[in-house]
Amino acid sequence: MENDITIQDLLNFKSEYEQEKLRLFNEKETLIQRKKEIYRLVVDIIKRDMDISNNDARLQKYLEKTSIKEFGFLFRGLVYSSSSNQKGSLAFQELLLLDNDVRNIALEHNIVSGNKLFKILSDYNFYHISHPFLENDKVKEIMKRASKLAYLDELFKDINNVLNYQGSYTVYSYLKGVLKELLKDGNPHTDRELIYNDYNQKLDFVLGNLSCIASYLLDLREQIPESRLALCNAGLSKVARKEAGTSITFNQKIFASAIAFGTTLERLEERNYEDAKGLIFIPHQKLLK
Repeated sequence: MENDITIQDLLNFKSEYEQEKLRLFNEKETLIQRKKEIYRLVVDIIKRDMDISNNDARLQKYLEKTSIKEFGFLFRGLVYSSSSNQKGSLAFQELLLLDNDVRNIALEHNIVSGNKLFKILSDYNFYHISHPFLENDKVKEIMKRASKLAYLDELFKDINNVLNYQGSYTVYSYLKGVLKELLKDGNPHTDRELIYNDYNQKLDFVLGNLSCIASYLLDLREQIPESRLALCNAGLSKVARKEAGTSITFNQKIFASAIAFGTTLERLEERNYEDAKGLIFIPHQKLLK
């Protein structure tokens, strides 16, 4: 039978193969274009949800005077959540290099990476070894600002920074949403009274119901393909299985503090954990894989 195959048959087979190959190629290209369209839509949604409006005077003043380290869960979301960001962590040296002026000055001193800048900062902080970069007036100015919430607020008005550090942005957006609701102009209470009202009670409640809250968030995360939690993502399943009375780890306390900060005591007592959904996001880069 094989001997009956003619040259024309082979040419026909080859033609069919080329047509099928072209069809599959076109389908692949269509799929790629469709994914890119979805990605553009997601970026548009992220842009739409960004807070680029001017802050009320009271909120702006608070952001300018308050250290990032005031909120442990935010600090962890910047420094120790590199897996949630496309471009790694946002430690202090990385925050500095996001400023255009600082980055250009750094290049003049051949400081081309966060690691190199970290070494310079460490030498200065631990061994008092100075560096010409640190003596620049503009650098000194930005170093003071980079430790404050207002610096983050400014950075995250840029869509490129949001996309590059989406996990950290999610934690900051979660924090700012609460501050924006609480720090209203004209309220006679102090900032601290407004922000930390019932906080210890809320934290005690969250710590006592940590596995239930983690289970709630785990269920939500599993319903949303490719989603993750901006804090405690890797350990969420373990927390959900946590038995009552067992010791609480440092990371779990940080996680609990974020949950407690972002809601009210009334909602917690009603077993309403919906406010914590603000910590769930879909990494935009996952959509093009």
